[in-house]
Amino acid sequence: MKLITEVRTVRAEMNVPPSTLAPILLRDATPETLARGGRWMDAIRRLARAASFGPLDGEMPRGAAQVVVDEATVVVPLAGLIDIAAEHARLTKERAKALAEAEKVEKKLANADFVRRAPEDVVEENRERLRAYQDEATRIDAALRRIA
Repeated sequence: MKLITEVRTVRAEMNVPPSTLAPILLRDATPETLARGGRWMDAIRRLARAASFGPLDGEMPRGAAQVVVDEATVVVPLAGLIDIAAEHARLTKERAKALAEAEKVEKKLANADFVRRAPEDVVEENRERLRAYQDEATRIDAALRRIA
């Protein structure tokens, strides 16, 4: 379940179209993990929209997203499936937007008059918005590291 969840997250973050099947490779997986993957291969292929599933033999493919699941690194080669440069630019732009919004909210919360005069629920709502923008920036940072 973790594997499928992580692969779906990568696909969503990288805008891989649902109709596009991507290979899923495992690096540093134990023999038990590979055997379990073999038993569940049909479900993994269907639920993770995988073209193939198996161990990574050789070098890490360029333009591949990587996610650690338990002891193994799940590798999803994206070169040829998406425009890596365009996706990097899109994610960078989204990150900048999230950080700019976080900075606006942070400035508002740093204003002692606002915090003192505003109703507590409004102040708390702004704190939640700040956390959400910061979490989004962190998520985008992780996505950028995956395709670097």
